[in-house]
Amino acid sequence: MPVFIGFSEIIFIVAIFFLLFGSKNIPEMARFLGKGIRDIRKVAGEVKKQITEDEAPERGAEAANPKEKQS
Repeated sequence: MPVFIGFSEIIFIVAIFFLLFGSKNIPEMARFLGKGIRDIRKVAGEVKKQITEDEAPERGAEAANPKEKQS
């Protein structure tokens, strides 16, 4: 079941956010959140690269000996 948020709900959420955290803290929190997301993407990319590098020799060996099957 999809959840649809209307314009009035978004305005309400933003207003509550401003009341809770204040206008001075929001840019600081956004910067922190952006840095965290950037770091997570960087680490995920490094892990993905490492996995593909580790699998590359195995794929090469399978291509050289296609009749041999691994258990």
